[in-house]
Amino acid sequence: MRQRSAAEPSREELAVEFDAALIAARTEAVLLTPTRLDLDVDNALAAVAAAAPDPSPELVAAAEAAFAGMLDGSNAARVERERLAHMTTRYSGYRSGSKDCG
Repeated sequence: MRQRSAAEPSREELAVEFDAALIAARTEAVLLTPTRLDLDVDNALAAVAAAAPDPSPELVAAAEAAFAGMLDGSNAARVERERLAHMTTRYSGYRSGSKDCG
């Protein structure tokens, strides 16, 4: 496990920020910006805000799941896999000798 630098927020700080953002999205249809939350969490919070003042439990659960994915690194890992898959697909013709790489 890598050590957190002094400039990086703690899990507790991120949890406080997420809780405030979720409350604002649910009750006021507001997205708090800027945040230190990732794009998956921001997108999930935007869906909650769009459905405010009465977002479905599924939207709230999706936002909570996105936040859990941010904390455990699975959001970042998925984004990296998607980026690598895109790059592999895009440049596969280039590696095989084609000059048109996409």
